[in-house]
Amino acid sequence: MENLTEQEKRDLYLRKAALGEIEGWQPSGYPSQDKPWLKYYSEEAVKAPLPKGTVYKYLWENNKDHLKKIALNYFKRKLDGNKT
Repeated sequence: MENLTEQEKRDLYLRKAALGEIEGWQPSGYPSQDKPWLKYYSEEAVKAPLPKGTVYKYLWENNKDHLKKIALNYFKRKLDGNKT
């Protein structure tokens, strides 16, 4: 059996609850606790480790070699990685 953390076990349980696979489950009414979005993720995605650090640092590290490419196309306004 896999070595899952308590958080991973809880997230997998909540995923099954959101999919309607757990009979009699009553949501708390707080999305931050019930995590209804987990129904859109596979079990593998729920178990995947999250990147460490900030979102900014993660995006920078994974795109620093592509700063000239379009990063955001927002209502016909195109921003590359050099613009903030």
